[in-house]
Order: sequence, then C-alpha cells, then structure tokens
Amino acid sequence: MIRSLSLLCALLVAIGCDGVLSAPLPTGRIRVEARDRRGAPLPGITAQLYVGYRPMGYLKTDGRGVVRYDNVPEGLYGVYMRLPDAYVGWDEVAGLPRRDLVDGITVGAGTDTTLRFEFLRRGTGTTIAWTVDEDARPIPSRTVVLYRGSGVVAEAISDSAGRVAFTDVPMGIYGVATTAPPEFGAPARAYVYRDNLVMDGGHWEVVRLELPRCSGALTPRVLDVANAPVAGASVTLYRGPQFFRTATTDTRGEVAWTRIDCGEYGVFVVPPAGYQSPYARDTAFVDGIRVTDLSSRTVTLRAFRVP
Repeated sequence: MIRSLSLLCALLVAIGCDGVLSAPLPTGRIRVEARDRRGAPLPGITAQLYVGYRPMGYLKTDGRGVVRYDNVPEGLYGVYMRLPDAYVGWDEVAGLPRRDLVDGITVGAGTDTTLRFEFLRRGTGTTIAWTVDEDARPIPSRTVVLYRGSGVVAEAISDSAGRVAFTDVPMGIYGVATTAPPEFGAPARAYVYRDNLVMDGGHWEVVRLELPRCSGALTPRVLDVANAPVAGASVTLYRGPQFFRTATTDTRGEVAWTRIDCGEYGVFVVPPAGYQSPYARDTAFVDGIRVTDLSSRTVTLRAFRVP
C-alpha cells in the first residue's frame, strides 16, 4: 500500500497537483520478471520504473525473480533493469539491441502488463561437439576447433563416440568446425561448422557437426524398343567385381538411387519374364558412369519383348 501511495504521490507532484483528489486516477499493474537464459529466476535485480526522465520507483526482484508495481496511475512508463556485476545484457556479448529496458508502456484502468527480461551470467561455459555422418553414426579421430572472431581458441580430437568437449570457455560468441575424413572423398561441403554459439556462466551448448560424404544420385531406366518403360526389371549397381545395390524398376521403368559414394560405376539389367537383354554395352549394361558430389545422372538400359 505504501509503495502504491508513493507512486501516486510522485505522479501528482510531476503533474503539479498536490491536493487531495476528489476522484482517484485510474490505475493498472506492471509485473517484471528477470530470468537467465535457462529460465532460472534472478533475484536481487533492481527494476526502475520511470516516466520520461523521472524515476518513479525502485524495487528488487524477489526469490522468484519478480517485481510487481501495483496501482500504477495511468500514463506512459518505462522500466530499466539495473544489473549487478554478476550479470550482463545480451547486447554487451552478442551485439543485440538493448534488452535491459522497455519503454513506451501504456498503463490505463485495469491494465496488467508483464515484462520479461533475460540476462547472461558472467562466468564460463561448456561446448560439446559431436562429429557424425549423415546417418548419425559417430566419426572418431576428427580434429575439431573452437574459434571466435580473434581466431582459434582451442582444438581437440573426437573420441570413439565422435565427442569433443571444450570446458571453461569464457563468456563470448564462438564457433566450432571440423573437416570430413579422407575416405569421404572430396565433398563440396567438406568443411562443416556451427557459429554464433553464445557462452555464459554455467551454459552447456551441444552441437552436431554432420560430415557429408562425397555422393551423388543415379537413376537407371529400362526401356523397350519403342522407348516404353519396362517395369519389374532387376538393376544392379557395381564397381569392378563388387556389387553395391540391386533394385526393381517401377512403373516408369526407373530405379532411383541417392547418396551413392563418388566414384566410377556400372549398372546391368536382368529383364523380367517376357523380355531379353542381349549382352552389349548400352543394352544389358552401361559402365564408366562417373558419380561426382551432388551430381544427378540418368542412364538407359534396354529390354526387348520376346516374340
């Protein structure tokens, strides 16, 4: 009650009325919440309520990180959070717009406004990176670097689970990066990174560095002499003496293979019942098919209807 009367009296002085009102001004409420980035309440933060350049009241957040200004006379207000040394605003670390004040708060009869502030804790954090392939399988023995604007801060080797942990990372903005192993070929996206990782006290940042293999797509199609599709044909992908994939053509006479490792391949067809494919290049088989990163190729095989 004393706090509400103080606000009312201060506003009356500001507008030049120091007598007793015959009818009280309409009032509203402003509720202020202060949290860290993990949602934990921040007690002991001073919330300053102001009108224009005139401070109207100072209160500290309670154990729930909350301040309430009740019975605030109607008008246009602002709230400024005065941070102790243990906390810092996002603007100081991440270069974002100021988040320690809110201006232009309209209070009227019965209005109930809640303001939520989020701050960073001073201190160190932890960054954990996982090096995995496109199927989320761990890739061990990869060098992972932790960097910031000034350059590389630290580096470490991923363990058998593909895990790297950087501990006691000072507050700031960082990134992590690694490269694909040689056996993945030469993918266009060989260098993988994640940046804009904001570290503050007690924060854990977990990121996945997905390393792509050099791969492309291949679509074998089986047509008859009239270029009509042949469904039900068995098509096999091979390289040298090794067979990699076998699939059956659909109603369009096609098999769609994706994520084939880069390299040189061949395909051959075993036609369905009622068809034959003479053993000849570009009929029963096509070889010398080069798959490069992100490429997409279509090759044609032939099957002829048996009279």
